[in-house]
Amino acid sequence: MNTRDIIRQKIYHLHAIANQVPVTRDALSQGRLCLALSAFYSGRYLEDEKLTATGHQLLEEIFTNIQTGKQNNFTTQSFLSGMTGLTAVVNHLTKYSFVAFDMSSLSDIDASIYQWADSQIDGDNIDFLYGAMGAIAYFSQRLPDPTIQSYLEALLHKLQLKSADNNGSYLLVNQFYIKAGEQEEGQVHFGIAHGISSMLLVFLDLIKMGFSISLQPTIDQIIQYNEQHCHDDHHAFIGSINHRSNEILYQGRIGWCFSELNTFHVLLKAAQVLQVPAYQTFGYRKLENIVGKNTIQSTRADEPFLCHGAAGICQYYAYLHQLTGHPAFLDAHQLWTQHTLDQLNNITDDYWTSREYELKHHVHALLSGVPGIILSLLTAYDNKAKNWSELILLN
Repeated sequence: MNTRDIIRQKIYHLHAIANQVPVTRDALSQGRLCLALSAFYSGRYLEDEKLTATGHQLLEEIFTNIQTGKQNNFTTQSFLSGMTGLTAVVNHLTKYSFVAFDMSSLSDIDASIYQWADSQIDGDNIDFLYGAMGAIAYFSQRLPDPTIQSYLEALLHKLQLKSADNNGSYLLVNQFYIKAGEQEEGQVHFGIAHGISSMLLVFLDLIKMGFSISLQPTIDQIIQYNEQHCHDDHHAFIGSINHRSNEILYQGRIGWCFSELNTFHVLLKAAQVLQVPAYQTFGYRKLENIVGKNTIQSTRADEPFLCHGAAGICQYYAYLHQLTGHPAFLDAHQLWTQHTLDQLNNITDDYWTSREYELKHHVHALLSGVPGIILSLLTAYDNKAKNWSELILLN
């Protein structure tokens, strides 16, 4: 079989694995929502009406559960575990004609998301997965709806005030990540899931839409920090900086989450949107370093998942090739597709229900389960399937 046939076979096998485990939750984190997303995309690009029907059934079950209060686990308003994830996915499916849905019927939910995001900014929770940036990213995809625009403008105003208090910089501390025990007080994290890369990428999208946001001082500051502190052969970009202690931490890994690709992505996108070629020039100085991390050992991507694993790297390189057209990213995408397939071939089916796996992950999880791998492999199978990754800021 050729690689495309192998990918198709593997996608069907992953769907079968997911179907063996009862679905007990609804949210994007590990439930019907991410299963529906992977079913809709698989149905369209594998031309399988049964999978499309499964997507519709799962979505219907989610709304039934919300109405009856049964089984759903939308415990917050956040993107990964709450209602922002639901509205973002439904809006995405509507945008690309997977479903026909009147988004105005979710106005009460949108209002709740806005109120929640407003309070999160007050508490300096700028997390993408669990905080205000997930809501702002969703609202940015709902424009030009006037009510949504008013929500978005109010949230942006609050962040602009925080930037003004930070000497005009958007290098802001994410208190959610500190409370989670993942970083120290004063530490600014450059990742996409929990750091400032998500904010900068969403802001760049908004600037393209005509919003006035002063980002160049922040991008210049990022470059300055990297010019000062990142000189060794292994590290392409710094991972975080602590404003209080001036401690610099290095990541040195490649992946979707907390990765050198995140800063690289910000620079390449900023070069285009802000029309500053020097940003791309600086980014490409690190190109060989980044794509040269092409083994499991050099990236620490020892699992096939979307968040920290091979599937996430595979999807990221597909997106960067789309963004820039640089052939190095296409080569890297093809290499990491093969790494993903090789890792899957080394996993036995019973691993997905083993205690070892379930202590850390769940088979129905978007970021560390089967759905995210399916979606990434679909991009490798048919490049037209890449649009799903808009939901995780690869747009």
